[in-house]
Amino acid sequence: MGGTEQPTVRSDMVYCPLEGGGGFFSVGSIAWTGSLSHHGYDNNIAKITGNVLRRFRNEKPLE
Repeated sequence: MGGTEQPTVRSDMVYCPLEGGGGFFSVGSIAWTGSLSHHGYDNNIAKITGNVLRRFRNEKPLE
């Protein structure tokens, strides 16, 4: 079941900068990677993942 059929279906996301400029991103769903290619990678999961990866590649420390 998906979130449209069952309102208790959810996933947590955490994006956290750490002292020293590093950080981490974590998702609470094993279905995250399976959702990346939905609709030819034109979806919220692929956009969020791309944004996070681009930010981590940036040399500017996370704040």
